[in-house]
Amino acid sequence: MSNLTNKKLTTKKLIKGLVLASIAMSGGMLFAEIAWAKFDIDAGVAAAANPIIAGIEAHWGKGVILTSGSAALFGEGDGRQRAIRAGVAAAAAGGVVLGLIAMLK
Repeated sequence: MSNLTNKKLTTKKLIKGLVLASIAMSGGMLFAEIAWAKFDIDAGVAAAANPIIAGIEAHWGKGVILTSGSAALFGEGDGRQRAIRAGVAAAAAGGVVLGLIAMLK
């Protein structure tokens, strides 16, 4: 009786080992195929970033005008203070946008 039990355990272990080995081999082949694939990271980044950069370069002046105009219209104080605030807002917005363009390129 003990021989039969040991034989079944051995068969179960063998089947389990074959299943695990086949899973490991298929996973290994998948990782090998990914490693052999030719991914062009630069082309992917350029495809994602170029439309954003083009949009920023085309319209960043409008954003600076809106920022400085809203600071001038809705700011507190007399005309001189609002003009100074609009100039500071335009300079800050322009600096942020130019920094963003430089970072993305």
